[in-house]
Amino acid sequence: MLTIIFSVQVNVSVSLPIDVVNNNGTLKDMYQLNAQLKRLSYANVHGIQVDMHWSLVERVSQEYDFSAYQEIVEMARFFNLKVTANLCFHSIPQWALDVARQNSFLFKDQNGFQSEEYLSFTSDLLNQFPDQRSPIQIYSQFMSAFRSKFISFINDGIIQTVQIGLGPNGELRFPSTPNQKWKYPGIGMFQASDWRMLEQFRKEAYDAGYDYKFPPTNAGTYNSTPNDSLFFSQSYKSTFGDFFMKFYQNQLISHAKRVISEAQAIFNVKPFVKLAAKLPFTHQWYNDDSHAAEFTSGYYNYLGKGEDSYQKIIEEVFQDIQICVSGWEMQNSDTIKDNCKSNPEELTNQLIEAIRIYAGIIIGSNEHDVNKTSQYDQILNNLRNSRGNSQEFVFNRLSQELLSNSDLFSMFQDFVNKAAKI
Repeated sequence: MLTIIFSVQVNVSVSLPIDVVNNNGTLKDMYQLNAQLKRLSYANVHGIQVDMHWSLVERVSQEYDFSAYQEIVEMARFFNLKVTANLCFHSIPQWALDVARQNSFLFKDQNGFQSEEYLSFTSDLLNQFPDQRSPIQIYSQFMSAFRSKFISFINDGIIQTVQIGLGPNGELRFPSTPNQKWKYPGIGMFQASDWRMLEQFRKEAYDAGYDYKFPPTNAGTYNSTPNDSLFFSQSYKSTFGDFFMKFYQNQLISHAKRVISEAQAIFNVKPFVKLAAKLPFTHQWYNDDSHAAEFTSGYYNYLGKGEDSYQKIIEEVFQDIQICVSGWEMQNSDTIKDNCKSNPEELTNQLIEAIRIYAGIIIGSNEHDVNKTSQYDQILNNLRNSRGNSQEFVFNRLSQELLSNSDLFSMFQDFVNKAAKI
């Protein structure tokens, strides 16, 4: 019997450096960027991903300056590169951060440390920011301002995708691993101790017939291992552990629904643009029964109890949204020395399968620098495994080293060509 295998073209885009726009809102080096985009276009790269930072665009409440980003998109159009605009709400402008600090609109761990990586989900609907706006209204008005500014580029098909930031680093998760406190491969800490979340937790516990007053207080510290804490060695299996984790995960789901609903209302009108969102790639302790690092980030991925958090969140929030996941260059052998029961390959498989179930579109990406053939081969393997659901890969990130080192660029160009006929 003859079996016909159809190839699928996977477009490769490249994310621009985080600092391509200076802190003063101007392009860092227009001439260098122009030369870099020209080189990418000659290498058959499909497009670029541009991080558009809230803090750089809305320096004053309700005053939007996209001028530097418009210059980038115009350059991309000149070189026939498509654009994914990544709206980065984790980059908080000073005026919003001041209000957040004053009103406890930041995530807090059990020891009182406040993370400034993203506004707390419990502040989503509170109208205490300038002009009596809530964070959800702020995000919505930012998205509307973006669409209004770039409508001609959307209409021309230059901007094809808008990725919506939903948490720290743009990922839908809690800020459980802040840079000031955490080192890989620590399990992180729950971010559930601001007074609004405590109040909500107690109310939901009371309504469910429980007398729970606090989230877990025995779940270790940022750099603990699962066995260092009573919660992750035992208590996560208890009725209390199950109740808390479902409560904690539901905060993620509720926040994502609010933001995505606003995005769909704004962008799901002609001319249409595709929407995307990013899930975290928390691979450390994946092979530990507790999945501790995933738990603290908000994912109740307790597979031993049949809890597939990725499938649940995709089902409830992302069925019509493209999903970006990183770590596609990683192999299990990369993490053996870390001694943290990591399993990046199985996590990738779980994410691909969860997205496939709901006929979703996957945008793969790399977590770390890619400079070896084996890493590119692993990416290609994942593209084959997700054939039909993956139509784009985002190479993270553009660097002058990639373009100036002939060996590195040759490997990259070979990858682009192979992905085009995967």
